[in-house]
Parts: sequence; C-alpha cells; structure tokens
Amino acid sequence: MSKSAFDAQPIIVILTPFFYPNRGGVETCLINLVEELCKVKIKTQVITFQPLSSNDTGLNYERFGYVNIIRQNKFNGSNVVWSEKSALNLSFYVIKDLLVNSVNFVYKNRKSNIIIHAHGVQASIVALFLKIIFRLKYIVSIHAHIEEYHLNHFRFVSNVLYQILLKNSDSILVNTSKMKNEFINLGVDPTKVVTHVQWNTQDFFKQNKKQKNSLTKIIFVGRLLREKGTRVVLKLAQSFPDITFTVVGNGIEYSFLQEFGTPNLRLAGALDPGVIANLYFENDICLVPSLYEDAYPRVVTEAIGCQTPVIGTLRGGIPEAMDESVGWLVKGATEENAAEEISSILNRILSDPEELNFRIQNCEAWAQEHYSNKIFRKTLDSYLKAIKK
Repeated sequence: MSKSAFDAQPIIVILTPFFYPNRGGVETCLINLVEELCKVKIKTQVITFQPLSSNDTGLNYERFGYVNIIRQNKFNGSNVVWSEKSALNLSFYVIKDLLVNSVNFVYKNRKSNIIIHAHGVQASIVALFLKIIFRLKYIVSIHAHIEEYHLNHFRFVSNVLYQILLKNSDSILVNTSKMKNEFINLGVDPTKVVTHVQWNTQDFFKQNKKQKNSLTKIIFVGRLLREKGTRVVLKLAQSFPDITFTVVGNGIEYSFLQEFGTPNLRLAGALDPGVIANLYFENDICLVPSLYEDAYPRVVTEAIGCQTPVIGTLRGGIPEAMDESVGWLVKGATEENAAEEISSILNRILSDPEELNFRIQNCEAWAQEHYSNKIFRKTLDSYLKAIKK
C-alpha cells in the first residue's frame, strides 16, 4: 500500500507513555513504525513523555522527515521513575498530560483528517476522550496480556474498562492469537482485532553465521527484572563457568547481578540497537527465560534475525514468535525449573554442537518469512480502514 491510498492526507497521531530514548521492545517497535510511516510520506505526530523508566532525556520537540515528536517532561519535571509498583498511581498523571497535549494538537489541526493510534491502556483512555470530543477514529495497540495490567487487581473493573475502550475503537492491533482470544472473550468484535508480529529493521538481519564447534557465548537482552528471568541467567552462569554470559539492559536487578555475579557474567548495561545486533551475531545462543506471560518479547525476533537461536519459555507470545526449528522451548514454571531445563539443553549442545548448528542454519529463512517489514502493511491497512469508515 502506498501513500496514494490515503487520498484524504491523514495525520497519524501516536499516543504513548513510552518512546525513544526510553529503551525496550515497545519503544523499538514504535521507532520502527514512525520510520516506516516516514518512508511512505505519511504525516505523523508522536505525543509522549521524556523517558519514564530511566534518567535518559530526549528533545522536548523533535522533527525528522514527516514525523514530529512532543515529549512532555515527566509529571511536571519531577524525578519520579516509572516502575511496576508506581505505575497504577502514576497513571492519572500520564492520562492527564497525554490528554492536555493531544487536545491542544487536535484542536489546532481540527480541519485535518486525524487518526489516533493509542498504545496501551492509558493512551487508549485518552483516545476515547478524543473520539467523544472531536469525533475522531482511533486504533489501539495492546502490548501486554490482560493479567499484566495493574487494574487486574480489580478484575471486574478492568474488564469493563477494556470493553469500553476496545469496543469503541475502530481497530485493535495485537501481537499474538492468545491476546486476540482474550479480547474476543471480553465481547470485542473479532473483525476488529488484527494479529501481527513486530518486524525487524535491516540491522537485525545478519547473514553467513559460521557453524559452531563448541558453545562458548550466551546473551540475554531485556529489562533487568526478576520476572524476565535474570536470576535464571545467574544460576546458569554459576553452573557453566566456561561459558561467557553477556547481559544487556538496565533495571532493578542490575545491582543484584552486580553483587552476586560470577566472573563469566558480563553486565553490558543499555546499548544502542546496532551494537546489540552485533552482539547477537557474535553469541551462540540468546536466552529469553521469562517467568510471566511475556506478550511478545522483541528479543526473539532480533536474535533469530541475527542467526542466533533462542532458548525461551512457554510463556505469553514466545511460542508464537518462534518454534523449535530455530531454538528450544521449555516450561519454565519456576526459576529452578527453568534453570534445570535450560541446563539440560546446554549440556546436550556441549556434547553435540550439531544440535545448535541445525538451528543456526534455519534462522535466516525463518526471520525473512516471519519478521520482515511487510508486516507493516497490516498497520497501514488498519489506518486505511479507519479512514473509510
């Protein structure tokens, strides 16, 4: 689909609490989205915050190509950092500031054909207000399973909120069929829910990885949270002293890993995508030992795109992002179980590297088939359908 399909010359307004230079899978997905929109010359306005879960800062106002970005200072300049415990209490401020900035932008551009693309629950609440006030169309992208949202402590209220937000939307984009079924079970029209995975940029497509004679390097990339499996990585590093384990990312577990880490556990901190892509390629295996319903870890697509097989748990969207032709899937019911199951795989590979080489050979074709930017066309289709309604 090309720009010519958008005869009404729309402006896509992306509402999101999280955006670059905040780091994470959702943030990377959003950067890829606005870059693709820029390539097809669609005007895009991003309304977001300065990084909420780190002390990084970006420009308050930024422009490149057809994309404009407004970054609100977090909570009127406070130093509060978003965390799992603070998210529910801080949601009021997120909704308020997103609403103020988006109403201001929409009013100034009220004669334009505007489509709202809301990412997450807080942004979807704002999108619903904009629909009521300005009669705008809005699309929702959900990046987590229902049970992962904090309103799940009040399940009835949470379900009612979801029903209101999603039933009033024009389209809903989710990463997995499991997420789609969750929303259909809430009574959402199945024709509104579009399943599409995240795509890789060219940085995360590597070729000609050499076959391995031994297993020496393993990488973990992600937010350093216990539920992401950081303690599993530590247990494995303790059990396999001859393998170097590289941990990329920041988070509340960083200090724990620093204090109790082993000589073969390397903490690399947060790195730029290009550096991470090279690290994937240099390592033999990528670990994704999530201990919760991880909606769709982008790490899986990136590692496989760099011809690095993945060991992941049967949680959330991980089994939909890969199969055992390009990695291994374990139950991972607990930290101990996950460490034991992964240890068994590593011992097999140490005895017979061909188990690893078989998967390395399959990664390139799998990535080209499942993670290329042709997936972006589904998002464009959703915008076009919203315009035509």
